[in-house]
Amino acid sequence: MKHRILVVDDTEEIHELFDFILEDMNKCVNPKKVENQLDDILAGNADCKTESKVIEKELIIEHAFQGEEALEKIEKAYNDDSPYSLVFMDVRMPPGIDGIETIQRAREKYKDQEFIICTAFNNYDWNELFKTFGRNDKVLYITKPFCDTSLKQMTNYILAKVERA
Repeated sequence: MKHRILVVDDTEEIHELFDFILEDMNKCVNPKKVENQLDDILAGNADCKTESKVIEKELIIEHAFQGEEALEKIEKAYNDDSPYSLVFMDVRMPPGIDGIETIQRAREKYKDQEFIICTAFNNYDWNELFKTFGRNDKVLYITKPFCDTSLKQMTNYILAKVERA
């Protein structure tokens, strides 16, 4: 399954970091695809000299630099019947609306949209976020700087959840 991911942050270097980390996930071999390919070879349905297709780009990474731009992209994605599997959202993105307001507006229309809030600032603590978003599994929170393993694990968790839905 292919997944569209939107990264929303006002800093170009953060976008580059997300590209680097998430593109690394695209290089991972899906063990199920390896198993299926081996089954096909053993059953005589494929040639073992055939080019391997077990590594396939599954993450399509897109970018927005402001909250308003993110809202436009999210709406277009839903209108095109190709919603984002996951949106990474910064909190502070001057001069426009912040990430919290962006998520609130998006969730008014698209309740199933998955978000991970990524911020270096402590403008909102967990209790405030809980009051804002309530008990749900659609908005997660990670602080910057984060390690790539944590980001990959959270991404993997959300994408697996989206696939099960």
